[in-house]
Amino acid sequence: MASGDNYINPGTEITFQSAGGTVAITVNDNVAAGDGAKSDAATLAAAYTTPRPDEYRWTCKAFWANPALVNETLNLYAAEANADGEYDGGVSAGDGAFTDENALPNMTYIGSVVVSTATEEQEFASGVVRLTSNKMVLVVWNSSVGGTMHATATNFEFKLLPIPRKAQP
Repeated sequence: MASGDNYINPGTEITFQSAGGTVAITVNDNVAAGDGAKSDAATLAAAYTTPRPDEYRWTCKAFWANPALVNETLNLYAAEANADGEYDGGVSAGDGAFTDENALPNMTYIGSVVVSTATEEQEFASGVVRLTSNKMVLVVWNSSVGGTMHATATNFEFKLLPIPRKAQP
């Protein structure tokens, strides 16, 4: 690597799921069409002091129980916390239901898992998001017309991987 180049040095992954993850979130058959769920609070860069990363690679798997229509989505948002501990959209931290669709535009849009087939199957999506706060609550919103998320909550998993940039001396 040439002097002065930057490279990515991935950090420790944060996993949001109902059991066995870093942060709890329950996305199951209670998340019907037009409903959502929210997670416990996550500390994004606990292993870092200053500076800390602001870019994260995300991956998500989701499973609809009664299939949504092709191209319908499960939308993913980050309710970031300010210095006073207030979360975007007035969200409170804690694994549970989320019903305030009108608050979603006040959050950071992460991305969507898009239904690709009208049969029951797991869907996967990924991308990169910029998050500038150190704490966040993951909010998911089922924007389908009739698709309900699968009853087995472990069929939902969301991961964030910090991708800090390091300078090569």
